Amino acid sequence: MNKCYSLVLSVIAFLWLSVSCDREKTLSPEIWEVLCISLDATSISQTSATLNGATSFKGPVPSGVSARFYYSSTPGDADFIIQSGQRVSAGRLSASGGDFSCVLSALEPSTTYYYVACTIFHDKKYPGEVKSFTTNDFNAVVTTQPATDISECRATLNGYLYVDSVADLEKSVWFMFSDTATDIEAIMTGGRKLASTLGDSGSFSYNISDLLFNTTYYYVACSKIRDKMCLGALESFTTLQSPEAVDLGLSVDWRAWNIGASGPDGYGDYYAWGELEPYYEDGYAQSYEPVWKSGKTGYDWASYKWYDGYNNVLTKYVTDSSYDAVDNKTVLVTGPDGDDVASKELGGDWRIPTIEEWTELLNNCDWTWITLKGIGGYKVSGKNDNYTDKWIFLPAAGYRRLSTGPSDLGTHGYYWSSSLQVDLQTNAWDMIFSKYVSYITVEYPYERYFGLSVRPVLNKRNP
Repeated sequence: MNKCYSLVLSVIAFLWLSVSCDREKTLSPEIWEVLCISLDATSISQTSATLNGATSFKGPVPSGVSARFYYSSTPGDADFIIQSGQRVSAGRLSASGGDFSCVLSALEPSTTYYYVACTIFHDKKYPGEVKSFTTNDFNAVVTTQPATDISECRATLNGYLYVDSVADLEKSVWFMFSDTATDIEAIMTGGRKLASTLGDSGSFSYNISDLLFNTTYYYVACSKIRDKMCLGALESFTTLQSPEAVDLGLSVDWRAWNIGASGPDGYGDYYAWGELEPYYEDGYAQSYEPVWKSGKTGYDWASYKWYDGYNNVLTKYVTDSSYDAVDNKTVLVTGPDGDDVASKELGGDWRIPTIEEWTELLNNCDWTWITLKGIGGYKVSGKNDNYTDKWIFLPAAGYRRLSTGPSDLGTHGYYWSSSLQVDLQTNAWDMIFSKYVSYITVEYPYERYFGLSVRPVLNKRNP
């Protein structure tokens, strides 16, 4: 009985050992492909550096796989550095392998170190190639500091460079700048370089103008010392919203956005000349299938307030005696009982500009086609001294005529003046411009029923 029992135990033990051996063989890394790569060292200073490596496996990875680095200040092949160098652990690896790193400290300045990334499993080493780095003979830190003097169109970028060195080193500083890049890699490859000058205290700055209002910008302070690049952190700032009234150094101040828009980058509404409301219901300004208000069929003579279709005559703003209602009014009346929509909507001294004021804007400002938050139009900047950083944006809102959708949206702008075309009183004067040609004019009036944009002006107050 005891002999039989002993025989059974022996068989069980043999089978267990066989299974264990087979399992070890299954887990043995020799039947997997293990690739370990030594990557370039980063964050190199006088006394420290970050070593980097990567490992990939073909097949699932059992637990217990780790990574480490071997390093030495004596050159040699991988075996030499592993045998004679110092080692530092990079921790356990996940089943997917991946990147690993560790920080070396207490290094010697101006010294070249050689290192090998290594994957370890069951005491077997899978080394990468030998790489090297040289510690600096200086220590440098760049800090990107908050922007200052932020307005609607300008800001000052700030940075600081700290250098610890006994030698007199050649240094350069600059900023990388963008309104779209939101990470350092993107801003370094696609941003705009702004060269700066390093001050005695280590500070440097750059005054940037010609910015867009209410826009977020990103920047990084940068330095190069000898052949070493140093970068600060990514910082951002947002320019201020444009003031409602902008002084361009002209006879009147100009509003920063259209009637019906909520900001400078909005198209706004469309008005027939001398009308106080759009012909469509709220929310249909740029719709190609608008809902028309009661009594309106589109932007046409039948809908126009100051036209008598039965008698085929104009009933207001008439100087021609061939019409019955001669009132000799040639400019839209302002105030609570007037026909100037800017005056009605904004009150005070706001009103629609005369054609003479549009002409002044045309002749005494710089006009540049830009895209503001996806909206095309003209940036109109002051020319006179002390006003060159002041500007307004005129979006290319197109126009409305008849019952169709807006025409020329995004490519042309059409803006009413308050001035009647006296020699053809079915028309009023307007400002028009085009994206495609240098075509900006105040000499092309439209029939009064057209739906055009309205940009108000404000009378200057007496000092």
